[in-house]
Amino acid sequence: ARAIAKAAVDSLGPNDLAAVVRDTGFANDGPQQDFTADRQRLYASIDRPFIGLVNPPQMGPGGLSRGEPELLRTGDCLCGLCALESLTRVAAAMAGDMRRQKVLFFIGSNIIFQSDDLCSLHLKIARERAFKALDRGNVTLHSIDPTGLETLASGADAFPIDQRRLPSATLVRQGNLAVLPDYTGGRTVLNTNDPQAVVPAIFEES
Repeated sequence: ARAIAKAAVDSLGPNDLAAVVRDTGFANDGPQQDFTADRQRLYASIDRPFIGLVNPPQMGPGGLSRGEPELLRTGDCLCGLCALESLTRVAAAMAGDMRRQKVLFFIGSNIIFQSDDLCSLHLKIARERAFKALDRGNVTLHSIDPTGLETLASGADAFPIDQRRLPSATLVRQGNLAVLPDYTGGRTVLNTNDPQAVVPAIFEES
C-alpha cells in the first residue's frame, strides 16, 4: 500500500497538489496530510506507522476460524462505513476548484457497499452520499488493491472455516472495488504483485 501511495507522489507534476487520508483512526491509523505540493510531507505521512483493524482467530465448534472484524460493533468503523465516509469527505473537499483535473486513489482491499443486517440502511445512505460527492467534485476515482496476486483456491495459511477466503467472498470483494471506478471512469487494479507500476499510466491518462 505504501509503495502505491509513493508511486502517486512520485508522479505528481510541478503544479499538482496531493493529500494523504486514512479512513480510520484505529491504532494511530488516523494521521493525515492536507493538500500540499511538498513531497517530503506526503512521504512522511505515508510512512507513519499504523495497524488498522484486526480480528484474531476465534475458537468455535468447528475449530479455529478467522473472519472479518465485527464492524457492527467496532466504534471506529461502525458497519464498515469508514471508507465510504472518507471518500465522501475528500471528494467534497475537492469540489471547490473546478479548474483542476481531480483524481482520487483508493488503496485498500474492500469498500463495503451493502449488508443484510442492521447496517443496511446506514450503508445505503453512505453510498448515496459518496456518489453525489463524486459527481459534484467531478472526481475520477481509481481503486488499487494492495493484496497482490490471488487465486480462488485456499492458501496454506487458511483455517478450516475461513469465510474471507471462499471464492465467492473474493469475487464480491473485488467487485466492490470496481463500483466507484466504473461510475467515475477510473481504473480498478487487481491481481498483480506490482500494482504501483500502473500509477504512472493513470497520471498520463489524466
